[in-house]
Amino acid sequence: MDYAQSHVCGDMASENPSSTPAATDDHGQVPWHATRLAASLRPQTRKFIEEYAKVPPDKVESHIKAIQSRAWAVAPYPSVGQLTWLNPYILLHPSHDRILSRLKAGASILDCGCMIAPDLRQLAYEGAPTNRMYGFDIESRFFDISYDFYKDRETFQGKLLEADVFKTQSPLKDLEGQLDIVWCAKFMHLFNRSTQIAIAVRLIKLLKPVPGSMFVGAQNGYVVDYEVPLPNGGLYSQAKGYWLGSKEGLEKLWKEISEETGTKWEVDVRLIDLRTVGMYQDDGTEDSKRRTGYNLQWTCTRVDGKHVLMSKMKRALGIDARS
Repeated sequence: MDYAQSHVCGDMASENPSSTPAATDDHGQVPWHATRLAASLRPQTRKFIEEYAKVPPDKVESHIKAIQSRAWAVAPYPSVGQLTWLNPYILLHPSHDRILSRLKAGASILDCGCMIAPDLRQLAYEGAPTNRMYGFDIESRFFDISYDFYKDRETFQGKLLEADVFKTQSPLKDLEGQLDIVWCAKFMHLFNRSTQIAIAVRLIKLLKPVPGSMFVGAQNGYVVDYEVPLPNGGLYSQAKGYWLGSKEGLEKLWKEISEETGTKWEVDVRLIDLRTVGMYQDDGTEDSKRRTGYNLQWTCTRVDGKHVLMSKMKRALGIDARS
């Protein structure tokens, strides 16, 4: 979650073991290991690292490179090599201010596939309390790296959980019906369309069944729905391919999710061409544009739930619904 989505194809390739080499210190062997840190590090991220992690200005780049090397040793994925975890992505989302306001008022949030949880740290930096923050990732070794990167092992009160979203018996089960916000950035696009629906159904169970619960996220997208086959499988046995949705495609997806879960949502979707905001450069080919450079952002707010049902029941019985 992040992040300069500048090489977003890396996230998809990262799930394909056949395209991802074993961990190696020879970064030059692969095309997706960023060597130009200055091109990836945004000014506000530098300021964030200096002020939140208390890293001296002249040590910021070496600090980032050291952490990148540690993460690469754990998982040499394109997303690690290309530093897509460096810049907190939540700052680019239209619901950022709304999420931050709700967290400051006591709401809880879950970061899905959090890696080193840069978005949770960004929200903490902006004043959100961390005691109701959660993150999960299938690779728990990233968590120690995150504490060392942000230097907040003693101050960050959020819980980082090793969990597989497909397993019903996991630490996520304890969160069922407890969360106000699910933040799902750069995660859903690792799966095909039917699996994305299954994941959403699972994550909705973690949200409070009340109006106002939010399912917010961002993923690789395209101007038309586009399915990317994954013949060699991935880290998840369920990953049979990747679905890059369009604005209309994601709206349709959420209609199906609503029907399957028996829930109702206000769905707001936008597709961003990252070239227009100076975040991506490609070779100009249609294949490059199809695989990279588009970000699909959505905010789904629940508009039904037990509170609505209780109000309807009270009105039916002639009781003041406000009581």
